[in-house]
Order: sequence, then structure tokens, then C-alpha cells
Amino acid sequence: RVGVWNINDHSLVIMLEGHNDWVSDVSWFPNGTQALSASWDGTVIHWDLNSESEPIMRVFEGHQGGVMQVTVADDGLTALSGSRDSGVFLWDIDNGEPVRVLQGHSDDVISLEWTDGHTRAYSASYDGTVRYWRVFIDEVPEDDVTEGVPIEKDNEKVGDITVPATSFPTGVTEISGQVTYID
Repeated sequence: RVGVWNINDHSLVIMLEGHNDWVSDVSWFPNGTQALSASWDGTVIHWDLNSESEPIMRVFEGHQGGVMQVTVADDGLTALSGSRDSGVFLWDIDNGEPVRVLQGHSDDVISLEWTDGHTRAYSASYDGTVRYWRVFIDEVPEDDVTEGVPIEKDNEKVGDITVPATSFPTGVTEISGQVTYID
């Protein structure tokens, strides 16, 4: 279940039900009236927060493992999801279909960040790598889609990645507690 709370009076606005397992992440659309949720049931759900009777707009399916992270692009038209199946899916929000699967990680994908609007992204994985993807929706160089650019850090388990508004430097938090900046 996904709970939406009013931060002013701490009241529950709506409880959204649709996943069959733990909800691991929620990402808001720029308009503030829609959201995507990721779940260990392997799905991403697109929610309309203005509809109490039919809040599920669509269910995105395709991952072979629990979805750990989801993030909506600034344009609200595309999203990325990362999973325990080591895949990063690029989704078309309008039809709920994967545009492509970004391959390159060998373990759970646990963090995703868009940069440069919706043209580039980073993914972090328990395999100890951060990958940089050039994600052009209309024209994608094939080598950028299939491999990405690995940024390895001494085989440490990566815990999270954060991209500031300026895009650089990028911070990578490791399970060991260290923060590394990538130029």
C-alpha cells in the first residue's frame, strides 16, 4: 500500500492499494497529481492521486525481480525503474510499455537519478558500479543503451547516488558509510 499524507496536519489523504508485496519507492510527477510506485512484486504502478474510485492508471510489468527504485523524468513522459533482476527499464508513461532495457549491471539496481532533464541518467547497483546512460528517447546510440559507462569504486557496495541540479559532482554513498564524488 502507498499512503499519501498531508504534511500540514499529518492526516492521511488517501491509501492506495494495488501492489502484492512491499512498496520500495515512490516518485512524483512534476504536476504533483500523479505518482509511480515500485514494489518487490516486480511491478510499477502509475497512480492518479485525484481519483479515489479508480486511482490506478496502469501497471507496468516486465521486471523479473522486485523493483527497488523508480524515477519520473522532468518531462513527465518517461520513467526509469531499477530492479533486483539487474535491469534498468526505460518506460513510456503514456502506454506503460518499456521503450528499452538498459543492461550492464550484474546485481540489484538500487538507485537511479536523471540528469540533464530526461536525456541522461545514472544507475547504481550492489555490483559496486555506477553506470552513466545517455538516454535519448528518439535516437539512442546502441552502445550507450547496451553497456552504459561503468564507474567502479573498489568493489564497494553502492548504497545510493545523488545528482545535484548542476549535474556535477555526483555523490555516491557506499554501504560502508563513505561518500565518493565523481567528477
